[in-house]
Amino acid sequence: MRWMFATLTMTALVAAPAQAAQWVKLTESKNGAIVLIDNQGITRDGTRITAPVKWDYAAVAEEKDPVEIDVMVFDCANETFNLTNFTYYDKAGNVTRKGKGDRPGMVPVPEKSIARDIFDRVCKSDT
Repeated sequence: MRWMFATLTMTALVAAPAQAAQWVKLTESKNGAIVLIDNQGITRDGTRITAPVKWDYAAVAEEKDPVEIDVMVFDCANETFNLTNFTYYDKAGNVTRKGKGDRPGMVPVPEKSIARDIFDRVCKSDT
């Protein structure tokens, strides 16, 4: 009986899902896309912060892929950032394209930009 209990317990632990994303609305782009950040996915390594960012283009009629999820890295001390990779999804949730950012390295965070809004959220906020 003990072995059955141990087996069932281990099966339940292995089958437990990873912590779900916690998407929180951050801002909206000029074309109507909603920009969200995953609070559960933010990681910190010294002054560098990695953050998953979702672009919801559902309200933008010309977008065939209504969701884009980016992984962005911010250097809070130097006020720089980079897009490390991106994934686009269709309306059914299928991946339509993936890629890596094309910048050679970290670049300054522009003032009055969505990148600045994300930077302020991850670098200057307690949450």
